[in-house]
Amino acid sequence: SAHHYRRNYEQAIHFHEQVLRISQEIGDRMIESKAYAGLGHASRCMGDLLQAKRWHERQLNIGLVTKNRFIEGQACSNLGLVYQLLGDFDGALKLHWSHLTISKQLNDSSGMARAYGNIGTAYSSLKSSHQNKSTADTPLSGGTPSPSSTIASRPHNKPLHTVGTYSV
Repeated sequence: SAHHYRRNYEQAIHFHEQVLRISQEIGDRMIESKAYAGLGHASRCMGDLLQAKRWHERQLNIGLVTKNRFIEGQACSNLGLVYQLLGDFDGALKLHWSHLTISKQLNDSSGMARAYGNIGTAYSSLKSSHQNKSTADTPLSGGTPSPSSTIASRPHNKPLHTVGTYSV
């Protein structure tokens, strides 16, 4: 939405909540899933990763309940990004691989491209994480990773709102 583009995430959340309310009133699960995706994206951009995870889990639930593989794939992608930011790289990779599998089944080339990109980023983050852990385990470092090493494990040191892709 325009509010995401302008990084006005509080306003974006307000409008996604309105979309969610209307979609639930009219019983449109597709629009409801898009509202959850938008709420999850805005929450992720604001750094509220646990709330983002909850929104994207609801998005995934709609995909599973309605047997809509496209929604399921998008939710896996979005959840994978959140898991990655939470530092659960194995969980992120499982979700990104699920997104890739679904995208292949649907012949969704843009979904496949997104999934491959997210898989690459997750593997890169996993490698950085292992390197940071081995450095943190050296006697000179005291065994506690610094905040800068945590930030360094984020892909390309980008702000949270610029990491990964967003699919609705």
